[in-house]
Amino acid sequence: MKRIPVLAVSALAAGAAIGGLAAASAPNPTLPRINLAMNGKSIVVSGALVSGAVNIVSTTTHEAMGDAILFRLNPGVTPSAALAHANTPDLNSLSTYGSIVVNAAAPRGVSAAQTTLRPGQYVIVDGANPDPTKQPHAVVTIAPAAHPAQLPPARATISAIDFAFRGATTLHNGTIVRFANRGYVVHMINFGRLNAGADPKQVIKTLRTGTDAQLNKLPVSGNFAFGMGPAMRGAAQQMTLHAAPGTYVVVCFMDTQSGVPHIRLGMERIIHIVR
Repeated sequence: MKRIPVLAVSALAAGAAIGGLAAASAPNPTLPRINLAMNGKSIVVSGALVSGAVNIVSTTTHEAMGDAILFRLNPGVTPSAALAHANTPDLNSLSTYGSIVVNAAAPRGVSAAQTTLRPGQYVIVDGANPDPTKQPHAVVTIAPAAHPAQLPPARATISAIDFAFRGATTLHNGTIVRFANRGYVVHMINFGRLNAGADPKQVIKTLRTGTDAQLNKLPVSGNFAFGMGPAMRGAAQQMTLHAAPGTYVVVCFMDTQSGVPHIRLGMERIIHIVR
């Protein structure tokens, strides 16, 4: 199956506010704060670079959308070795070098996501540019915290597994939602709001079996938006949900190593966002 425009949702260039879902969130004042300043040409990291639960607060300027990717290096792996393989078509192969532990869309302005970080060396990338050679990055060390903070509880969780979604089917706007990859391969958690009157069962059927032409005509408002961009096993991030009430389809647009889209294998689900 050829990749088509509606499926060309990339970890490097998706808009978190498209389709009615926004990742913007007020930082939690009780957690250590890591600041990312991104402008499409550079990324500057500051704040409390410590392990445990943290706020990742992104300030995005001069680009419509940033993409905060935190890649934890395996012991002994150099940043240059990992970056040399950043354009691999199979993100699962990056496990040789480390792990994508956070992949949070960062719309222009200030946005925040919460996660738990282990000590170690990280490459932090603004992945908004689809050309990996033009993605600004910074290398930082996350030091062990004497008393690591704990994440506040989430109101709901949506998890990706191989090959399905688990967790809540109703999300409440304005509450903290956690997104997690509990599978063995790289997954993303994308949302698309269905147009009024769309048949959810038909949308699921089209995603699983439809032709390219049918997929291009899915009754979805705007494009798909990230709850979590492509990330590896064990990745988890949470944020305050800001989304218009309605019926949404959750999808993973990754492909298997043999080229089969995850949506063909059951990675789509209907959920409802309410006030």
